[in-house]
Amino acid sequence: MLSRASSAMLRAARPRVRVPVAAFRSAPALREEAKDINFAKGDPDHEFPGILGSLGLDDWRVAVPVGVFLATPAVALDWFVANEESQLLFCFTLFVTAVYTQAGPSIYESLMGSVKAEWDKIAEAESKNVLRLQGDIAASKDKIEVLGEMDAVYDGHAAMVERYKAALLNEKKALDRAHYAKVLDAVVEMERSSHDKLYTSMVESATANVRAAFEEDKKLAKSAMDDAIATLSGKPPAQDVVSAQFASYMKSQKGKMPDDVAAAIKEDQENFKKMTEGMGITYDVGTNYNWSAVRG
Repeated sequence: MLSRASSAMLRAARPRVRVPVAAFRSAPALREEAKDINFAKGDPDHEFPGILGSLGLDDWRVAVPVGVFLATPAVALDWFVANEESQLLFCFTLFVTAVYTQAGPSIYESLMGSVKAEWDKIAEAESKNVLRLQGDIAASKDKIEVLGEMDAVYDGHAAMVERYKAALLNEKKALDRAHYAKVLDAVVEMERSSHDKLYTSMVESATANVRAAFEEDKKLAKSAMDDAIATLSGKPPAQDVVSAQFASYMKSQKGKMPDDVAAAIKEDQENFKKMTEGMGITYDVGTNYNWSAVRG
């Protein structure tokens, strides 16, 4: 079994290689950092000198005097015994030192080659990720532009709808105006017809009444004849009997309306209501007392 001193010396002589910490860092600048490191020769800023190097014992001109100085008390005080274990320790130390000094650069280059390959893979993956994110950003910008164009189209459509509504409203007003004009023409025609009917009926009724009065009253007929002869002779009477009879009849019929005229006016009113149903117009045909047109 090796002694404690042998184990300590083996641990001290063990070669240590420090892998660059940046190799395990994920960032977009990995490829640029990898260009600054020479993996074939090693980066001095990332090399670990080891225990001997940190103590300045990597130079044989320093290590030999220090070793002799430490070996003298170790041998004298039996701290170090030259036996099989010590020979095995020397052989192992010689092997480790030879491997470290002779094959160390090759091992380092092999390890650094693997690290560089992994580093390149990571950098390539991150480059692809950056490109993908850039593509997503460009697609998002395109979507935003499309949404802006859609908003503009929507605003234009809303404005067009408002103009179309205004056009329909104007068209409706024009149609209403034409219909109202037609209704007014119909009212004028109804009024004219009612007036003619009323006038004709009153004239016929008055004529019939006066004729009947002259036929029944002989004296009245004689007076009318005398008035006519006097008028023909150039001496018109002070009062015309026929005109007086007509005036008396008209005065007696004041405020009255013949039944046939009233029926005709009522029929005209019913026709007018059907014609203007839902228009908000009321008019008493044949009276001229009530006329109103209400538009909402």
